[in-house]
This record gives sequence, C-alpha cells and structure tokens, in this order.
Amino acid sequence: MSKPKRTKLIADSNVQGALVWRLLSYWAFAWLVVLMLVTIVAVMFSIVAEGVTVTTVLSRAMGHLWFPAIISIMVLPIMVRDCLRLSNKFAGPVLRFRRAMQQLADGEQVQPIKLRDGDFWQDLGNDFNRVLAQVQPKEAVLKEDEEDLVARV
Repeated sequence: MSKPKRTKLIADSNVQGALVWRLLSYWAFAWLVVLMLVTIVAVMFSIVAEGVTVTTVLSRAMGHLWFPAIISIMVLPIMVRDCLRLSNKFAGPVLRFRRAMQQLADGEQVQPIKLRDGDFWQDLGNDFNRVLAQVQPKEAVLKEDEEDLVARV
C-alpha cells in the first residue's frame, strides 16, 4: 500500500535547488548559444552581401527573436515545476530513508517505509524494510535483556 500523493513540491531544498539551478543554467546557456549563432550568421551575411552592415543584420535578426524569447520565458516556470515534481520522486524517499536511519541510530522504534506510487527507489524501500525487520527485533531483545540485568543488580 502506498502513501497518498505528496502535497509539498520541495522535499529536499539542497538537492532540488541544485537541479533547478542547473536547469536555469542550461536555459541561459541555450539562449547564449542562439545569440552567438545569430551573431555569426549576421557577420557572415554582411561579408557576403555588400553594403550591409553587421549591426543592420543583427538588429533585424534580434527583431525576430523577441517572440521565441517570450515563449521561452513563459515555458520556463513549467519546466522548473516539472523538474521539482520529478526530483521530488527521488528526493522525498531519500529524505524518508535518512530520517528512518537517524531514528534507528538513536535507538528509536522505526516503522517500515511505505513509498508513494511513482516514487523512485521502490526496491531500496523493500530492502530497507527487510533490514529493519532483522535489526529491530534483535534490538528489542537486547534492550529487554539489558533491562533484566539492571533489574537483577
């Protein structure tokens, strides 16, 4: 049985922030490449066509880029949101594994991890639960033995 859908978009701000930053960097780099290509084509065209200056060709080319630039800016938030939703499917489970391991290390009782449908690391969740089943009963027995020893003394 899986958990209900996530309500939080950001599970691990460090990981997901790095991914969004990378996405924005790629977007900016793509536009830089487009502008460089337009400049190269403008220079080449002005060399071939006599009497046409590079600035004239560049201004005309840039005049045609405003529409794709606006569309690209409008699509960017959709891409960022999709990146966050996708990354939540692996950042959320890792966060849950980390919390469960911290609880286990602190000697607290840990419930088996149930991942949501569509989450990554389903096999890791199953393996974690198998290890948890092996570790927790042994800890409970050791604590009972320890309490018996303390009670006897």
